[in-house]
Formats: sequence, C-alpha cells, structure tokens
Amino acid sequence: MRKTQIIYTETIDNREAKRQRTVLLGGLTFVVCIVATLQVASQVLWVNFGGRFHLLCPFLAVTDIPCPFCGLTGSLLSLLQGDLPKAFWHHPFGPALWGGAVVIGISSLGLSFVHRKISLRVSRRAAMISIAVVALIAWSSIVLFGHH
Repeated sequence: MRKTQIIYTETIDNREAKRQRTVLLGGLTFVVCIVATLQVASQVLWVNFGGRFHLLCPFLAVTDIPCPFCGLTGSLLSLLQGDLPKAFWHHPFGPALWGGAVVIGISSLGLSFVHRKISLRVSRRAAMISIAVVALIAWSSIVLFGHH
C-alpha cells in the first residue's frame, strides 16, 4: 500500500471477517424488510389518497423546505421498479447513492470471504467537509429544481 492511496484493502483475521459478514448480511436483511414495508405501504396509501402520498419529512413539515435527504426513499422505490428517470426526479443523487451502496456492500461482503476489508485513509475533518459540500449541493439542487 502506498501512502498516497485513499481507498485500499487490508487483511483482517477470521473473527473480524465473520463479524463483517454478519453485520453486512444483517444490514441487508434489515434494508430489504424496510424497503418491502415501504413499498407495500406506499402502494396502499397511494391508492387511498389518490396519488398524493409522499413520505413525511419532519424538516419539510416544519419549514416547508425539503431537506438534503428528501426524495431518497422515493428514488430507491423508483429504482426498484426500474424507473431511472423518476428516480432522478425524486432525488438527483439518489441513483448514484443507492448504486454506490450496493457496490460497496457487495464488494465488502466478497472481500470478507478472503479476509480483507475496505479501508479509507482520509482525515475525519476532510471527510466531514466533503460530506457537507455534497449535502449542500444536493440540497440546493433539490430546493431549486426538486419536485417538492
């Protein structure tokens, strides 16, 4: 590993590999259950409220301004239905976020079988600044061009 690499893999012991698989598979199971529940609930409420249903965001409810995360659930549900344009309509970064989560999850799970894990070499401050910048860009694009 070179000092300039930001993302790299490192060796882990058998115990940590098993723990990593357990966490990833447990998280996957949780996400699948939540998504299935949201899918059923949204279909039921969509019919009952004549197509005006959307999940309630507390920030949106209080300020009447969408938060940086508004539309991510709708984006995921649209992706699962195979409607990419609608997924972008719900949240401009939704497909990239969900796609990245799938790639990282599958990669991490696969690496755990060969006793490796993905690691990042970045300061906490740099990570927080990067996340804040991306959230601000997402937020401004949702406020300016969003569907809310």
